Amino acid sequence: RFFPTAVWGACSDGFGSNIDDGINLFMGDGCKDDLELPGRLDGRAYSIVDAENIDAQGRGMIGWYYPDEWDAFLENDVKREDLQESIVAPRAGRISFLTLTNHFYSRAEPLPQGKGMYPVLFSIPDVIGFDLYPLQVWCRPAFGDVFDAQRELHGASGGKPTFQWIEVAPMEHPCKKHPTLNPTPATVRAETWLAVGGGADAVGYFPNRWVDPIGDEITRTNREIKALAPALLAAEATAGSDTDAVRVSARTLNGALYVIAVNTTQTTVQAKISVEGIGGRAATLLGGGTAIAADEQG
Repeated sequence: RFFPTAVWGACSDGFGSNIDDGINLFMGDGCKDDLELPGRLDGRAYSIVDAENIDAQGRGMIGWYYPDEWDAFLENDVKREDLQESIVAPRAGRISFLTLTNHFYSRAEPLPQGKGMYPVLFSIPDVIGFDLYPLQVWCRPAFGDVFDAQRELHGASGGKPTFQWIEVAPMEHPCKKHPTLNPTPATVRAETWLAVGGGADAVGYFPNRWVDPIGDEITRTNREIKALAPALLAAEATAGSDTDAVRVSARTLNGALYVIAVNTTQTTVQAKISVEGIGGRAATLLGGGTAIAADEQG
């Protein structure tokens, strides 16, 4: 099964390095006309184009995206019919994407106009995503919210696939004045797996250029995601942790259990992880080959 790993608005001169780092979906071309994006990629990766360029054709073109952070530009009481001119009719073999701000999330400040637009927006695209940048926008290492917000969107989407953008470089926000808040390979890895653990069916990396050490981590993480894609997109199993510092989720596929556990702090934490159905099994760490014992209580 296909698990998109995306970038937003990359220019053609960055396609090669992005693809080398495991990017398989390009959302728009940041420097040229989207209409030619599929041709410029020439089948090396999938692409989606602005809804205004829906007639673009070419290998790997799979759909379109709606206005970025559309929620920030709509009134609280907007109705679907108010947006009808902007809604693209379904197209065979094409899917639509929408990136929201994080203000739908219960622990994020609401937009000045409120949260009334979200049910309407949730109903429009095929795939719903959002951006929540704890370091670069919230100016604090609120990594647990990456998981929790994704979990909320997953629950509110009505069964639609969801995705999340991961911060990978300093941005044009006040937080960039504090070097301790710059993304690192460790934060990129943690945020990516927190999003996946929270139920993301795709992830994107923003901005679309990063330093080499972070690129190395993106490459490693994307390789793992690709290898595990069938399991990551499989049915969820009940899982939890005895400490809020560790977020946990699980999937089940072909009789095997896959557990995602992420420490949301910057210190070593001990946690007891409970997974329904794991009692008595031996668990193996991804990539490490180390077996971990599980007691009969799961």
